[in-house]
Amino acid sequence: MIRLLLLAVSICQAASFVAPLGRRRSATVISLRYSDRRERDEDEPQNYYDDFADYSSPSSSQPPSLSSRRSASPPTVPEDVFARSLERRRADVQRKDEALLVNWGTGVAKTYGAFTINERFYEQQNSPEQQREQTQLPFDWVRRLDLGAYPRVACGSAHGGLFVADLEAKKLVAEAPNAHSSASNGGVDSLDEKLKNLIYGAYDGGGPLSIAMHGTSIVASSGREGGVKLHKVMLSDAGKTELLYVGDVPSLQRPLPGVRPTLITCMKFDSAGRLYLGGQDGLLRVVTFPETFNGNVMEVRVLSAWSSVKSTECTSAILGLDLSEDLDLVATAHANGNACLHTVSDERSMEGRSGGCCGSLIASWNPFTFSSSRRPEFHARSVAFASAGTLAEGNLTHSLVVGGGNGEIYTQEISREGLASAVSSAADDEEGGVQSHQQPVLKSSTIQQIQPSHQGPVLSLATRPGGILVSAGHDGMIRVTKLWPTPTALYGLGGYKVWIGSVCVDDDGRRLVSDGRDDLVVMHDFGGNDE
Repeated sequence: MIRLLLLAVSICQAASFVAPLGRRRSATVISLRYSDRRERDEDEPQNYYDDFADYSSPSSSQPPSLSSRRSASPPTVPEDVFARSLERRRADVQRKDEALLVNWGTGVAKTYGAFTINERFYEQQNSPEQQREQTQLPFDWVRRLDLGAYPRVACGSAHGGLFVADLEAKKLVAEAPNAHSSASNGGVDSLDEKLKNLIYGAYDGGGPLSIAMHGTSIVASSGREGGVKLHKVMLSDAGKTELLYVGDVPSLQRPLPGVRPTLITCMKFDSAGRLYLGGQDGLLRVVTFPETFNGNVMEVRVLSAWSSVKSTECTSAILGLDLSEDLDLVATAHANGNACLHTVSDERSMEGRSGGCCGSLIASWNPFTFSSSRRPEFHARSVAFASAGTLAEGNLTHSLVVGGGNGEIYTQEISREGLASAVSSAADDEEGGVQSHQQPVLKSSTIQQIQPSHQGPVLSLATRPGGILVSAGHDGMIRVTKLWPTPTALYGLGGYKVWIGSVCVDDDGRRLVSDGRDDLVVMHDFGGNDE
């Protein structure tokens, strides 16, 4: 009996010792977790809910329910912690961008051929068995390209094909052979000699007239047969990734055989997926797509087709265009030498307005009026928006850059006050033509010519923030220029051929992508070792 009584007392003492020890051990673990996090980084917000104490609390015999844990509020994070965290991130982004600008300014870049459109051609050449069993594939050349969401890029070819590739994987993703008319497939060429000379000068390499890509899958392209074709990267019924034809822009299709088609000479997508088209007829068109554009039902419609009805500034063929979403402007380059600025309004804000117009011509400029060149090619061949500075620092500047058929390049600053006045006037006037407003949109006192000129038409322009301009000419040269405070030639990139037609800078301002090297797409990566 005495032994049983002593055993019971021992068990009670042991129980009274173990429970407090267990609670202290739990509390110590929790304290270590928070203490260790504070030692790692005092400024990092603690955006997590720690439920360890719920299970170790002496008053809780069971774990809390899932619903009670979901409804529990996370710990409040002091505002200064978030502020310091955001400031560090902002400083890191600024540091990387400054390093990129230094590399652009000095020409420090990794340069390589990203991919070839002749993958299947080379595979066949390296396989005697394929050469015996298959039809001999022709060698093809890149003609025109555009960057989608990096690393996707779309390009056309001299034989009328379309290709989508991955610049990181350095290989083709999908292709659509013979998507457009070409000499090799016996298709129709509706380009007359005058327009052909305006676009290509003495070097017409064939292929599509223009190409644009949105996201990672949608490709729009215009051919010499007229109109605009739409393709999309999709899985075929066989489970293979292919670039499939999904239709044409309806209003641009040739109505009857023998009728002259509408030729689209240039095009560009904005970030919302609207497609802007410049035509041989001098009209600027805007095309929208349904939110779920899968090609099953063509719902593409033309929102607007406007030109200067009451004036002659922009009635000639459009040869190039560019967009500025910061300014809500579209710039067009015309065969008569003019560069024109158009405002762009959101479709929803224009509902109920007569004609459904969503744009107005607010300014025009012919930089070649007083050109010192004696060459006769005074048409505006390419156009681009450029910017430098930041709004936060109060030194943000926007400019319009125009490249000519004579190789000359001019720049002029855009007045924000004049632009605001012009947009206000355009909203009250639907009559067309250059809008009348008190302040000019373009600052004539800031006109400057960029030297040296190209020895041939300026076929393509591209810019990046920080005032960097990239130009490509029929002289087979890519030139890089710093625009502010005074246009300064930095360097040239050689090794290209006269067939060069496109230069593009990615959204990060890091990579320059171009054609002009036969079947290769060339990449210049200014990121250095900063991955």
